[in-house]
Amino acid sequence: MTNWQMRLLATIFEDAVFSLTDFRKSPGEFLCFPKVGKGDSAKRQPLLWKRGDFELLSRNELRECLDEFLLALEDAKIILEEALRKEQAEAPVVEEKPLGETPLLDWR
Repeated sequence: MTNWQMRLLATIFEDAVFSLTDFRKSPGEFLCFPKVGKGDSAKRQPLLWKRGDFELLSRNELRECLDEFLLALEDAKIILEEALRKEQAEAPVVEEKPLGETPLLDWR
């Protein structure tokens, strides 16, 4: 994980967990297993870090990150909608019988 990713996680934890009354004075230890290396040779290794080990993102940095995420989310929605339309256009047409003509039970 990059330093920026760790700062983002630390910021999220501070805002979501350590802002709660019961956790404000908690030391907070985190264990994650990021991949080290690239491709098939990448291995997961344990990484232990504590609350305060990373500088939190500023409000502006966090806002920029959230803005970028929201733009990517909108792009993803467009891509998925186009894929669904394409899939539906390529699907074979199935003739549906009116409900009254469809037997509910086949007793044969």
